[in-house]
Amino acid sequence: MRGSTLQAGAVVGGVTLIILSTACGSSAPAPPTAPSGPPVKIIPIAATMDELLLNRPLPYQQDPKYIEYAACGFIQNVGGQNLIFTTELLVDGPDGTPYSVEQFYDNLVPKKYGPGGGTLGCGFSSSRDYNIQRAIPARARLLVHYTQDDGTTGTVETSTSNIRDTSIPP
Repeated sequence: MRGSTLQAGAVVGGVTLIILSTACGSSAPAPPTAPSGPPVKIIPIAATMDELLLNRPLPYQQDPKYIEYAACGFIQNVGGQNLIFTTELLVDGPDGTPYSVEQFYDNLVPKKYGPGGGTLGCGFSSSRDYNIQRAIPARARLLVHYTQDDGTTGTVETSTSNIRDTSIPP
């Protein structure tokens, strides 16, 4: 029925409904087409760093003295698979130059979380700076490296410029 129109009408609850259907061309619907472009990658981690805590050494602290930086925020597995992740906490000086920091050992120990699992609070990722004369950083970056059960890997980065010095005055 090329180019024909089917019409139907009914009164329902005092309202007249009219149904129109127009058939054009062949009676078979067009086959679906695949979307163009690269496939969309679903990121299975939600991460945020709300604040960076900075703690300077006390005068009587044993050598080597260092400034400790600690991330505050959360990391959560929002995907449908188990995943393993490690973190890196990086800091940038007032002029944007990255500080040379040492990652705290616990950052490098893989942590495994099932769907919905995660961690939050302060100190889940920290680093040390052995140059105790540095200015307070302008920005901190948290890198979360992950591997899913199916072998998919990736990195999520979040950052903050909210830096709080929690050092105890001498």
